[in-house]
Amino acid sequence: TPNLTSYHSIRRGVMGVHPLQYSNYYNVEKYPGRYVQHTREYAFWEVVSFLEESGFGIIKKETQTFQVNEQLGILDYLVLIPPMLVYNALRVRHPKHLLLRYRLPNTLILARKDGAPKSRFPTAFYHQ
Repeated sequence: TPNLTSYHSIRRGVMGVHPLQYSNYYNVEKYPGRYVQHTREYAFWEVVSFLEESGFGIIKKETQTFQVNEQLGILDYLVLIPPMLVYNALRVRHPKHLLLRYRLPNTLILARKDGAPKSRFPTAFYHQ
């Protein structure tokens, strides 16, 4: 699934472009059969949390870049990452949120069903 909090998505937002990678609707006449779009893209840690709350054990989690235009250049690293480091340090957020291996555009998680869901409506995803 696309990673909403990837540095690529943040760069798109800073540039004034819609940060969702797949935010456009398909023209059903030009692309018959392609009616689905991503109406909500998740942050990497949201997907991990959702799987764990649903009773899955995480075996492997990572993010990857599949296309050249998703890769960051040196200027992107110099401009985007230092302010995010400062912001997260001032907010006393866990450093896991800044790890580059979890900030690439595409989320891939291998999980195994370990048990029953912990909650039917996890508070991170549903208004209570």
